[in-house]
Amino acid sequence: MASAASPEPASSSRPLRVALVGLGRMGSMILEALNRGVPAVAVPIVVDPRTDTDRRAREITGHDHVVRAGIAELGPLVSDLDAVIISTPTPQHGDQAAWAIANDLHVFCEKPVTFDGTSSRQLQQAADDRGVVLQAGFFRRFAAPWVTARQLLKSGAIGVPAAIHCVTWDKNTPDPGFADPAVSGGLLVDDGVHEFDVAPWLTGAPFTVVSAVEGPDHKGVLSRVGDAACAFVTGRLADETVVTVSLARNARFADDMRCEILGSEGAIFVESSPVGATRIGTGDGIRSIDAGACPDGFDDGLTGELRAFAAVINGAAVDYPNGADSATAVDVANAAVTSARQGGAWVDVAS
Repeated sequence: MASAASPEPASSSRPLRVALVGLGRMGSMILEALNRGVPAVAVPIVVDPRTDTDRRAREITGHDHVVRAGIAELGPLVSDLDAVIISTPTPQHGDQAAWAIANDLHVFCEKPVTFDGTSSRQLQQAADDRGVVLQAGFFRRFAAPWVTARQLLKSGAIGVPAAIHCVTWDKNTPDPGFADPAVSGGLLVDDGVHEFDVAPWLTGAPFTVVSAVEGPDHKGVLSRVGDAACAFVTGRLADETVVTVSLARNARFADDMRCEILGSEGAIFVESSPVGATRIGTGDGIRSIDAGACPDGFDDGLTGELRAFAAVINGAAVDYPNGADSATAVDVANAAVTSARQGGAWVDVAS
């Protein structure tokens, strides 16, 4: 995790000028979040090759945008920008982030930054060398229910952690073209990296070993492109905490994200559906910590991480996940993929 001590702050007297690279499903949600809840950021430029990009962006923001088909076309406009937000498919992230960093632009990149730890760490080193921010899109770190859980855990409210169970279940099956592991990384990478990041973030201890198994694809849609419909991962952290992760592509009822933390003196429960919530259970019973404070855990986290990106660029001392953090999560995901291919064998996580 990086802090904001090193980047040169941009002027805070005006909104940061950002180019949004990629206006697909995630890019549209990012633009909506920026337009609704991040006044410190303006998006004058959208980069997307589709012919209806300007119309779709205008429907979200209510105003026109300069549109370019590719990031290299931003060359003449670099002097008018402070940063880029990258929300394209992961195989494009590396080249796009490298271009932005080389042009001294701060970068917010959707997770994972790349599919391998080495290239993500190289990008982080390049960002450090140029004095710019490279932030990875791990929104749970900024969503109130997870932030509250981490504060409770660090305060010793449930004693010493022994086990963590994380759930990421997508509501609807993604388009097979996206689910293809060559595009998304597949379920264990695409969804798994969130949980492979959050467990060490909660505890301060990295994964050391994982075992993964994939479940059946009863509809046969995802298996045709080499993806899994569901998967279960067991791992151990360096502090001996046991972590289990349940992943699914087709829960139907909601995009469900949950986390249960068992400690020596109680438990913490984090929920996103039907609303974001944190509960704590001890010898005194179970009670809600922030009931009603977070109607939508995903939206809260997305808006929070974008606000943090702006704050970091403006010189605030905000902790944020960087390219090295993405690399660490991807190392765990890749170990899980290897394990699944080996029928659930235990695989050491690369360090």
